[in-house]
Amino acid sequence: MEKQPEGGWQSNKTVIECNRYMLQNRVSTDVCLEVGKPETKVTLFFAHQYVLISRSPVFEELLSHEKQEKADIMPILKITDIPPDAVEAILKYIYCDDLAIHHLTVFDILRGAKKLNLTSLVKACHDYLESHLSVNKVCDFLEKASDVAGDPFIMQCMYYIWHHAKDVLESKGFTLLSEAMLMAIVSSDYIVLPEKLILKACLRWAEKRCTDANVVPTPEMLRNCLGEIIYEIRFPLMEPKDFANMVGHSDLLTTEEKSDIYTHMLASNGPSTHKSLFKSSPRTPKSVMTRFPVVMKRMTAEGGEGEGTADEAIVFTVDHDILLCGIGVYGAVTPGRIQVHLQLIANGTVPVSLASDLTIDCDGQRDPYELSLPVPVYLTKRQPYTVVVNIRGGTTYNGYRGNGNITNDGVTFTFSKSELSDNDTVIT
Repeated sequence: MEKQPEGGWQSNKTVIECNRYMLQNRVSTDVCLEVGKPETKVTLFFAHQYVLISRSPVFEELLSHEKQEKADIMPILKITDIPPDAVEAILKYIYCDDLAIHHLTVFDILRGAKKLNLTSLVKACHDYLESHLSVNKVCDFLEKASDVAGDPFIMQCMYYIWHHAKDVLESKGFTLLSEAMLMAIVSSDYIVLPEKLILKACLRWAEKRCTDANVVPTPEMLRNCLGEIIYEIRFPLMEPKDFANMVGHSDLLTTEEKSDIYTHMLASNGPSTHKSLFKSSPRTPKSVMTRFPVVMKRMTAEGGEGEGTADEAIVFTVDHDILLCGIGVYGAVTPGRIQVHLQLIANGTVPVSLASDLTIDCDGQRDPYELSLPVPVYLTKRQPYTVVVNIRGGTTYNGYRGNGNITNDGVTFTFSKSELSDNDTVIT
C-alpha cells in the first residue's frame, strides 16, 4: 500500500489536486456512471454527486430524480451515446478544468458537453476545432460536426469551404464526404468556382465510390453514384467548349439532357424556355466594396510623409446578414514589405476574428491589398463591428473623401468613428 504523507493525502494539495486524487482513487464516491451498452461493453466511472451537480445543471436534475426514487442506493447514471474516453475527458474537465482534447475525441467530447450543458467546455471544443481548420481537415470536420445536431461549427466549416473552395474540392478529404454533405456543398450558391471544376470534383468523388465498391467507373455508374447531386451541377453555366469536352461525348447525361443544355447555351435570345432539371442561375460571387474615391500618401501633421504605427479602427454595420471574407488595406508607396495586424471585434468588445503578423509584399500600387480572414465571419445585420488594423513597415497610401454609407450588391454599409483608433481615423 502506498505510504500516505504526514497529515494525510490531502497535505500540500490544491483544491484541484484534491479533486483529481479523489476522482482517480474513488475516495468517498457516491454515484456511478455506466458508460456503453450491455450487449457490447460497459465501462464504469465512479464520481461524486456534489462535484457533478456543481458543474452541470443536467447532472443536478438527473441526480435529484435518482435521489427521490432510490434514496438508499448509490445512483447509477447510464450513458449510452458517449464513448468512455470522452466521458473520462469530461470528468477531468468537471473536476480539474483539464482540457484533454485531441482530434480523435473532440467531437465526442463536444456532443457530451452539449448534452450536459457544459457551456465552457463546448466553447473549448469549438476553439480547438476552429484553430485546427485546414483544407485537408475541413471535410472530415464537417462530416463529424453534422452528427452533433444544431452545432454552429457546421456553418464554420461551410464558411471555410466557401472561402477555400478550389483547394477543398481538390483535396483528398472531399472524395470521402457522404452523399448528404456533398449535396450540401455542391448545391450552395457560395461555391464561387467555374462550373467545370465543380463537375471535375464531383466526378472524382463518384470515381472513389466506384473504386470502393469494386465497380468500373463508367459514365453510367458515375451518374448512378451521383444520384440527385447531378442536378446541382450547373451545366448550363459551363463554357460550351468545356461542356463538349467533358460531357458531350460521354453518357453521363442523356441525349435529351445534353440537347437542352446546348440549347440554353447557344440560344441567341437568352436561356432556353424549356423547363430544365438543371439549375442555370449563377452562383453568388464575392462582392468587393470600395469606400474611398481618392487615394493619397499618408502625411504627418507637419506635412511630411508618415509611417503608420498606431492602431487604426472604424465601426461599421450592415443592413443584411453577410459573410465577410476579408478586409482591404492600402500598401506601401514604394516597393517593399509591410507587416499587418488585423482584428475584427463585435459590439465593441468581443473579438470574432484575428489575423496577426501578416506580410504583404507591396509593389507601389494604389489599389488596396485584400487580406483574407483566417475563417470567413458571418456578420449579423444592424450589429456594430469594429475593424482594427496596425500597419508597420513604411509610408503607406491613405484613402480620402470616404463615404459614410455605401450600398453594394443590395447591402448597405454604414461607417462611424471608433474609440479604439489611436490616430483619429475619420469617416471621410
